[in-house]
Amino acid sequence: MVEIKTWLFGVFVAILVFFVAMTAILLNSNHQIKADLATEKQRVEEYKNNQEGKVKAAANNFIKAYMEMDSSERQTTEERIEPYTTPEAREKVIPPGESEIVSKIKITSVLSNTKLYYSSKGKNKASVFAKTTRSITVDKGEPTKTNEMIDLQLEFIKNEWLVTDIQVLSQYDEPEGL
Repeated sequence: MVEIKTWLFGVFVAILVFFVAMTAILLNSNHQIKADLATEKQRVEEYKNNQEGKVKAAANNFIKAYMEMDSSERQTTEERIEPYTTPEAREKVIPPGESEIVSKIKITSVLSNTKLYYSSKGKNKASVFAKTTRSITVDKGEPTKTNEMIDLQLEFIKNEWLVTDIQVLSQYDEPEGL
């Protein structure tokens, strides 16, 4: 009888050790699965943010801030583009000595016919090529129109799209009839 109790106790202990070991393995596996799931959710969110509409909106905000201006507002290019760019990108396009220039002549610049072309460069990077028509008016004179192209590189940083690189490619003349 004592042998049967010892044998049953041994079987019970073996089953208990088995269940404790399996519980530990399952808990570790569950922890790993949760970590993998969190990583995958983050990757999905990064790809969700790299949508054409969101990237184009950020690029358009930058282009307007950079190229549209009214000299009577006394706001520098750097102040206008700061919310849309990284510091490195701002350094490339800020005119030297701009804040020192005070003009009594009113200059306005307005954009029209802006076309944006989007290209994804990865989960948190994108490129936007822009063509736009810029009308510059000095005082109350006739506006001068130029067509301009800009290539922008954007990156999703701290939950927003920021311009990281800017290349103003050229001014061009639109062929007639197009």
